[in-house]
Parts: sequence; C-alpha cells; structure tokens
Amino acid sequence: AQYELGSDVAFKDAPLVGTHNSFNSVAEMGPGLPELKSNQDETLAAQLDFGVRELELDLHREPNGDGSDDRPVVCHAVPDVGCIAVHDLKPFLGEISTWLARPENSAQVVLLYLEDGLDNLGLHNSAAKQIDKELGDYLFAPTGRGCREVSDDVTRDDIRAQGKQLLIVSGCGKGSAWHSIAFSWEDHHRESRPQGFEDFPACGPDYKLREYKATLIRYYEDVTRTGTGTGGADDGLTPETTAAMVRCGVDMLSFDRLEPFDGRLEGTIWSWAPEEPSTGRCALIRTGENLPFGRWVSAPCGSLAARPACRVGRKWLVGHRRLDPHKAELYCERHHAQLSVPRSGYENQLLRLAMEKAKTRSALLGYRLKRGEWTPSDARGGA
Repeated sequence: AQYELGSDVAFKDAPLVGTHNSFNSVAEMGPGLPELKSNQDETLAAQLDFGVRELELDLHREPNGDGSDDRPVVCHAVPDVGCIAVHDLKPFLGEISTWLARPENSAQVVLLYLEDGLDNLGLHNSAAKQIDKELGDYLFAPTGRGCREVSDDVTRDDIRAQGKQLLIVSGCGKGSAWHSIAFSWEDHHRESRPQGFEDFPACGPDYKLREYKATLIRYYEDVTRTGTGTGGADDGLTPETTAAMVRCGVDMLSFDRLEPFDGRLEGTIWSWAPEEPSTGRCALIRTGENLPFGRWVSAPCGSLAARPACRVGRKWLVGHRRLDPHKAELYCERHHAQLSVPRSGYENQLLRLAMEKAKTRSALLGYRLKRGEWTPSDARGGA
C-alpha cells in the first residue's frame, strides 16, 4: 500500500527501494565472482519478489575483445583492475521480462538503471537491439529524436495507462537505437554514498532542500569499496540511516546485500504503524512517545471525529476542530485545500510539523479503504 501512494506523483518524487549493482552476485555472475567483490546475494527475480523496484545493470565492452567487438556485457568494473566477472546481457533482460510477464506482476512498474560504460555506436546499437527484443513489449519508451530527458511529470500511473511496466534511465549514449529505449536522467538526479547523513530537518550534508525538491536524490552503499583507490568505505545504509533518509525525502535507496525481511526494508516504512491497518476504513496520523515521527492507524469512519489534514500545494494545514470525515472534506475545500494523505516520508514530516503547530497529536487523513484497497481521496498527477 505504501508503494502505491507514490503512483500518482512525479517520477523524481516517488520513493523507490532499489539495489546497487543488482546483478553482482554469485547467484547471477557465477562462482568466478569472489564473495568479497559481490554486492548482492539474491537473483534479480528474487529481489523483485521481495519489493525491489529499481534495478541496476552496468554495461561494458567485452574486456577480452579485440577492440572491434560490439558485444556488450554486464560486469562490475573495479578501479585499476577492470571487470572481475563478466556475463552476457541477454539473460538478465530475459529474467526481468519473465518476471514482468507473470500475471501477478501485471500492475508493477520497475525502474531499470543502465550504467553506461559502452564507448562506441556499435556497442550501443547492439545493447539497444537486445533490450528492445527482450523488453520492448513492457517498455515506456522515449519519443522524438535525439537524447531525451525523462519528464518531470511522468508518473507510474502514466506508465501503466500506456500498458507498460518498465522505465529505463541512463546517460545519453550514442545513436538513435539507444535513444529509443533509454531516457537520460543526467539532469534529473543526483547521487551520493552515505557519509555522516543528518536526520530531518537538516538532511545534509550532501544536498540542500532545493535539490531535494528539484531532482531525484539517490543514495547507494557499496560493500566492495574498502581499500584505497576505491573511494573507501561508506557508512552503509543501516536501518537507522535508511529511516532518516526516508524522512528527508531521499527518493531512491540502492542497497547492497539486501535480503527478504531485511531490517533496512523495515526502515523504509514511514506510513502505517506496526500492526496497522487493523479495523476500520478511515485513517489517522498519530504522534506520541512511541510514534515520535508520526505513523498511521486505521479507525471506523462512522464514529470518527478528528482534525482534518488538508494539503495546499506542498504545504499542510491542520484544522482546529474535530470533524467527521464528510465535514473534514468540506473544511479543507473551504480553505482552498484538499483532505489529503502524504505520498512520502518527507511529506509525512511536513504534516507532523503542521500538527505540532496546531497542537494536536492526531489528524484525519484523506485515505480510505475502498473495495479492499486503501485509496487517497485526492489525486496528484505529475510535478
């Protein structure tokens, strides 16, 4: 349910759980990959099964080629060493295609990040041809000529509306074939490794508030970088750091060695409180000693009276009177706002601050259980 909250907001603001060097596991690359140089333990399909929705493949020239070989391969290139283990691109594409084709995944949208280490037109053409053959039926593809930046406005719902399930981002690359399968995200994202991250509201030291608002912010950890010449070790995306980043509005978290039921996955949860939703079709946000950052609980709508959480643009207004759900909607409308529900951990913190200003520990959210699904009462759509 939390993932779906991001389906109607702009690509650059929709939170994503991902993996760093998603392919770089013994399970995918084979026993030739030393364990200490692996970033993952699970296959791509297994990662997708436990909630990952951003995958990364690193594309390079065949390292043993003669310079004229147009065979793109997948590998993790280590500074001053090169590729340690090499694998054909096609099996990875086929694995993603098979997962997307499963009926139970028909509504899922995956972001595929291709780190582009290809260095000529032939390699880009060859990679694009394979991608189109294996994934073309699912691909939300660029239109027009030349390198196209991914739109500020595109949402997961927009991708679904076209019957597609996959968005590819990369650099501009070379040639029209590449430009027809991959968007550039060079103007739309910034990325860093976690070092001394500061919790909300500071959210430094790497980015300012304006950068969080304007671009997709990605943090990735790298357990293989432990020595000189590799950038050194980072702090890691611990459960605590993960939760802090979510509160700050970090849009993409790319984990290493992610597993099912991983504590870091729990750190990405900012919405429902533990054991919630329980009974009832309405939702409240509550704060307190056990919920210092604000979490949600369900409640019966019929007997409910609470202060409404109204959204005006990027700002939140909390009413001063307790109202039933219908009157709460009218209250927000009279104040040129909408009864709303946060779409990200950062929005949840903005609402919490508005609640503190209004001196209340609970507020009614524009979020209801309808036909078995929790549904926002307001629609966003784009930037």
